[in-house]
Amino acid sequence: MPLGEDPTKGIKIGTGLPDLVKRQLETCLKENVELFAWSAAEMPESTKKSHVTSWP
Repeated sequence: MPLGEDPTKGIKIGTGLPDLVKRQLETCLKENVELFAWSAAEMPESTKKSHVTSWP
């Protein structure tokens, strides 16, 4: 499913979801597409630092 105006930026939604849930999820994602970072370069510096996870 493409998001926004750039056809290279899209997502896949699982086929096991009920139709209503799938439509609601698609609507929510399309309405909030500006919140997605498609690469680390698109993330604000403060966000990059706050989401670093280290594994033991």
